[in-house]
Amino acid sequence: MKKNGFTLVELLAVVIILALIAAFALPAVLNQFSNYQENLDEDKRKLIVEAARVHLNENSGQYLEAKTYCVELQVLVNDGSLNKNFLDKSKFNDQYIVKIVYNSKKYTIDVVAKSACTPT
Repeated sequence: MKKNGFTLVELLAVVIILALIAAFALPAVLNQFSNYQENLDEDKRKLIVEAARVHLNENSGQYLEAKTYCVELQVLVNDGSLNKNFLDKSKFNDQYIVKIVYNSKKYTIDVVAKSACTPT
């Protein structure tokens, strides 16, 4: 006798196999998206630090007296060191600030929450 298609058992077996493959593959794929976002945020943080270095080099005279400076991201945009569109598309918003610490002729620059930066 000639068979014209798949039986219900065969279709059910294929669906179960596909579900198992998806169950194992989906967490790995979602983990990759999470890692991508973390790497993207870290790269954006590095670009903001580099923009702060440019700002610091152009305005070095005003950063000589104190040991810790807090520079708002909008200042970097206003002086052309950072693109406004870049900030609009990143997690770094008005709640973040660039902290510049001067220690023995060396600057340390990082992006921190506004509450974590107190000028001295």
